[in-house]
Amino acid sequence: MFLPDILLGGPNDAKYRHDALGRRILRYTAVDGKLVYERYFYDGADVVADYDGRTGELRALYVTPFLDENLLKEDFTGPGPVLAWYTQDGLGSVRQLVVGDSVMNSYAYTAWGVPLQWHEKVSNRYTFTAREYNPETSNYYYRLRWYAPILGRMLTRDPIVYGLGPLLYPYAHNNPVIWVDPMGMWCRGGHEVATKHATLECGEKWGKLTVRLLQKANMRTDNDFKYDLEYHAMRQEKESWMAARRKSIEVMKKLFRKAVQYAEWCRDGFYTNWGRGFYPHGCRAVAILGILLHLVQDIFAHYVPDWRWSPVTCVLGSIMWAGNPLTSFCLGTWLRTGPAPRGVGVPSVLKKPLFEQWPGYPMTMKQHGFAGDRSYSPERTVLVMYGPVIWLLYVSWIDDHVARWKDFAKAKSASVKTIQGFIAFLRKRGWKDKEIHCCVLKVWENYIRDCPNPMSMEEVISDVINKVRR
Repeated sequence: MFLPDILLGGPNDAKYRHDALGRRILRYTAVDGKLVYERYFYDGADVVADYDGRTGELRALYVTPFLDENLLKEDFTGPGPVLAWYTQDGLGSVRQLVVGDSVMNSYAYTAWGVPLQWHEKVSNRYTFTAREYNPETSNYYYRLRWYAPILGRMLTRDPIVYGLGPLLYPYAHNNPVIWVDPMGMWCRGGHEVATKHATLECGEKWGKLTVRLLQKANMRTDNDFKYDLEYHAMRQEKESWMAARRKSIEVMKKLFRKAVQYAEWCRDGFYTNWGRGFYPHGCRAVAILGILLHLVQDIFAHYVPDWRWSPVTCVLGSIMWAGNPLTSFCLGTWLRTGPAPRGVGVPSVLKKPLFEQWPGYPMTMKQHGFAGDRSYSPERTVLVMYGPVIWLLYVSWIDDHVARWKDFAKAKSASVKTIQGFIAFLRKRGWKDKEIHCCVLKVWENYIRDCPNPMSMEEVISDVINKVRR
């Protein structure tokens, strides 16, 4: 699972060291016969500081509020500190570094990340999709794997295989114009795949274009609701998991009500002879359902499990803190965070056992995308310091990542049940199969067929997002 410490060939040699969580922490390079050491310090999955590996001198500081969203770099390698601002395109690739009013660095790439333009006055290694470029091999470091842009392929097999096909080396589903793979494992296209599987397995016959609308609305959630953590089953840094859950459940209820409302308006127009103007309401209902599916799927991706109450953990904790297992570690943890989460009330249409018990605690943005997010917590970080416990943590980390395909399977299953629940709710309200097909399952096909000047999918989704935010 971890990238090995390897010697890479090229004009200059480079060698890397990784910590117990698989993060690259040290880089050795041979430049003109001299060894250069770079040491990296992390906040979650992102580097926040570069140091000289020999002298300990600070070389750079980074401000990266969210995963791979570079904002600012303070460089200390010159005669004085330089404050450089990053500009990124829609894919997250770095296009410029700006110091004051001057553009110091500029970059251009092919669709696969091969450099086309590379002008640098300030040292920088974050380039294509904000990942670190390795000049010795002309490859990019995607945390768990290396990516070769000239080949358009990863150099090692996918550490997590969850049914996307027999090919284990493709980058971003062979579609780098739309998708990125910040961790080198679960591509951000996972939502698209889970949604497609849900429409195939829900027992209803969806139109291909309507499925595409559902997928696009699902994927737009990451961009348009990026900072609304309740739309991603996540929580703020100091927010309790109970409050975060309640917020996400309220969002689920709101989205479900709005999807039903727009579907009803579409059906009413079908009978009151509004002309062709009722179809956009059905399209909006499908788009809102796509946003709801994103939240449902994120429940099984953005969590940290309740690992603390295993007997082994309590015993190890009591030994570490030299106290009684019940008072010093187990009870202390319980008092700090409360009992393990149980089921919370959900919309009646999303019936048990779909959300009877969530898989774990909603994670924060710092934990999001972290290579060891399934096992990360302050207590486990402490365990790394103790030699006898390192192997146990390592085994647990691998087990967690090998099991992530189960999370994906659960996300698909929950998506199927959500769609089935939505259709069942409409039928309960007296909808006929013809009405469901016309206003939901194949509404986009009907819309572009019968309307002379239909809106594009992006326009419909943008309109829906504005209405949902109100």
